[in-house]
Amino acid sequence: MCVNHKKENVMSWYKILISPQMVTQGVLAEITYRFAAIKASKNVPDTFNAFLGKRGEGGGMTIYFTPDATDYAEPLIRRNNGVKCEKPAIEELSFTLLGHRITPELLVDD
Repeated sequence: MCVNHKKENVMSWYKILISPQMVTQGVLAEITYRFAAIKASKNVPDTFNAFLGKRGEGGGMTIYFTPDATDYAEPLIRRNNGVKCEKPAIEELSFTLLGHRITPELLVDD
């Protein structure tokens, strides 16, 4: 696990692993809904974001949360067994959690 440094504070990316069964059960949709609600209800910074990783061989997915998203969505991440992780490479991602195209600017976390 890698930790990103932001001045004196340690800021981490987090990820939630979603199995194919969890997608079928609506877990991905529920996380997306709750994340969108947090974004709409709070004055979040531009670096508040989450990304969908490309599907794995078994059809599972990974959701990556920026450090700022972690600050605001920590209960959501914790409730879904989120774990600290390295900042993903842009090649590992497909879209933002809210359906936007990935650009390098979106991965800036400081």
